[in-house]
Amino acid sequence: MKTNMLITSVLVAILCLAAITTAAFVRKDKGQSTTKDNLVLTDLWKEYSAAQKADRPKEMASILDAIISKAKAERLNYDFYTAANRKVEIVGNRDWKLREEYDKWLDKEVDEYAEPIVTFYHRRSEGSPASLVDYVLINKARLQAARNGAFYGDGLDDLWTGMIKDDYEYALWFLAVINRSEKAMSLLGEYVGDSYPKAAYLEYRRMADKNYKYNDQGRAEKMAAARSFADKYAGKAMSLYGKAIVFRGRFDSLSRISDSYAGQRSSDAGLVEASYKSLRNDCRLAEKERLSYSKGIEKDIAGKVNDFKLLMESLDRKEIGIAFEKGVAVLTLRNLAKVDVEFVQDVKGAKPLIRKTVNNPRKSFYVQDTVKVELPKCDDGDYIFTVRNRKVVSKAEWEKKTLSIAVRKDSEKLRFFVADYLTGEPVEKVDLELLRSGKTIAGAKDVELCKDGFTPLPEDIAGSLKNGAASCLVASYRDQDGFLHKTDEHYIYGNSGYVSDQNDDPGTFCEIFTDKSAYNPGEKVEFKAVLYKGDMGKSLHTLEAGVKVKAELVNAEDKTVGNQS
Repeated sequence: MKTNMLITSVLVAILCLAAITTAAFVRKDKGQSTTKDNLVLTDLWKEYSAAQKADRPKEMASILDAIISKAKAERLNYDFYTAANRKVEIVGNRDWKLREEYDKWLDKEVDEYAEPIVTFYHRRSEGSPASLVDYVLINKARLQAARNGAFYGDGLDDLWTGMIKDDYEYALWFLAVINRSEKAMSLLGEYVGDSYPKAAYLEYRRMADKNYKYNDQGRAEKMAAARSFADKYAGKAMSLYGKAIVFRGRFDSLSRISDSYAGQRSSDAGLVEASYKSLRNDCRLAEKERLSYSKGIEKDIAGKVNDFKLLMESLDRKEIGIAFEKGVAVLTLRNLAKVDVEFVQDVKGAKPLIRKTVNNPRKSFYVQDTVKVELPKCDDGDYIFTVRNRKVVSKAEWEKKTLSIAVRKDSEKLRFFVADYLTGEPVEKVDLELLRSGKTIAGAKDVELCKDGFTPLPEDIAGSLKNGAASCLVASYRDQDGFLHKTDEHYIYGNSGYVSDQNDDPGTFCEIFTDKSAYNPGEKVEFKAVLYKGDMGKSLHTLEAGVKVKAELVNAEDKTVGNQS
């Protein structure tokens, strides 16, 4: 009798100990009131939020200490780690010099707390995948006995974290998906077995996350693997994951070649358009299939796939592009049969020079069509070109500039030179205007230019310059049709000890004009050059026609990267 009572007492003691031990590292996802962040000590966290809102860091730290203490006593893992981690942040924000000290404090707190999921979560971003896998295997039993779902949202989709059975499985998912650990992938495969949909999702991750070569061969290999996956799970929602990769790959492949056919009506361009239409129809059917999964886990899985809808939106999108080429507006139209265009000078009260509807004769599906609109003769200046189709609107600025101006100062006086912007041919007669702070301060009409080079500034202009003050010189004239030709504003300074950087020896000189002040790699450099010969201090004249010259393009390292003769 006594023996039986003793055995019974021992069993009760063992069961109680087991219950206590299990409680030490298990926190149920349900059964406790939590905040929206899955924190249990709701009252203390409300106090913390109030102190945070009032910007009282000392009070915040004090409340966090209370949370840490209570969470330790009740083994509230997520409350403990969240509070300890925020304390490090608060102290570090107040005094960055203490950050290292408190990082070590956090390491020590986590080690002493000795909860596998907390330790794993703390080390997950710093430890090597191999060392983390070893830690998970050493603590496998304790991790399997606990499910701390509050930790699972880091980098993993909530659909799949909701299916995770325990901390051990979570750790393997994290290491397999986020850290790309092959060992964790294999261990996870053994753990989930053939269960659907976990095994299917693991297979998908292994296929999708593989390091394919970034070339045609690698892309083809990935497409083949995705098709195989989709076929394997045909009739199940998981097949949609494979189809999404295939359809995205088809779209990307078409995009790489379609631009080369923009504006053309070749048989190849027609094939590309037909391929886009086929992809659009396949996306429609796939989206219909996706919506057919309307119950249970299949509905949840299908709800995570939005690729087909997004692809259809991209393929149906209407787009307008505007460029200018030698007095012509070049429109690139996508999925648009016609557009309304307006061309107007960028000045208040200006009337549109163009306002009409332009039809797109090709009306291609997704492939860009090119339509050209010839710009009318107009004054030099800034213009706005607007293209619209209902809510689709595109605007572009266009600057018409037909004259260039250069200014030189020799030992005697300031001289200027005006030439055609495109040809470099000097003009015969211009009107001059001197501006300062946007206001005209001097002018000269019908100034005849020297035929042998730079022309001295008229006395009215030169006399209005102030020493050291910046002014702007503008030259213009109207042609026989009454249209204005005008230079940009050219900065010019009065006599403030200016010394020319050219010597007075006879020689050849060059003025270079470019279409832009800076270029991106691969862009074409448009330029023109006006060459002069003579004495900078006395007189210059342009070089005779037919003289051969060589232009070189030099990079920042003083290396020639291009030339033209």
